[in-house]
Amino acid sequence: MQIDTRAALRERRFYPYLFESLARDVTLTILDVLPGERVLEIAVGRGELLLKLATLAGGSGFAAGVDEDEAALALADARLREVGYTSFELKQGAAGALPYPAESFDAIYASFLLGARDDDESKRVLTDLRRVLVPGGRAAICGITFGERSLPRALARGVSFVKKLSGGVLGPAAGTARRAQGLAVDAGFDVDRRLYVEQRGVPSEILLLRRRESLGIRS
Repeated sequence: MQIDTRAALRERRFYPYLFESLARDVTLTILDVLPGERVLEIAVGRGELLLKLATLAGGSGFAAGVDEDEAALALADARLREVGYTSFELKQGAAGALPYPAESFDAIYASFLLGARDDDESKRVLTDLRRVLVPGGRAAICGITFGERSLPRALARGVSFVKKLSGGVLGPAAGTARRAQGLAVDAGFDVDRRLYVEQRGVPSEILLLRRRESLGIRS
């Protein structure tokens, strides 16, 4: 299928823009990518966040993106090349089976990734994130969660219901980030920070995870 990349890059996706963009931006902020770091984004989509990650890593760093969708990778490639970036790499691959060797990255960014997965699959994904991080490396993840006030809780349930009916087309179901905390600890991470945000009433949680030296739970 021929992709009109110029038109597709400028197309606005309204659901993520209206209800998820704040959580994505906060997740990027707490990941705190530094110049010279090697950073990976999982499920790059159209490459909006990968462009920001590449900018933060700078010319001395390296940005990589993984996605299962070839069309998404083509759009992400076009976006970065349009502004002249060359120090990046895109690969087709799946979360839980990342096409990189152990200890390849200093930081990982993953947004709205786990909600459509059960606990076993989510733990496999988190374990693979840990595998490709250097010791002490960090991963920032976010997802729709249950609200801390009555209206956001109701909205989260409604969003979750719609997402499930759509077969995951709109993204992950509610409860992702809170459930992910325990799974991340089991997978070999420490939970460094947890943040809660609401955008137009829809609640999300953000986790900053740090890779432990060993898989054992810290006492």
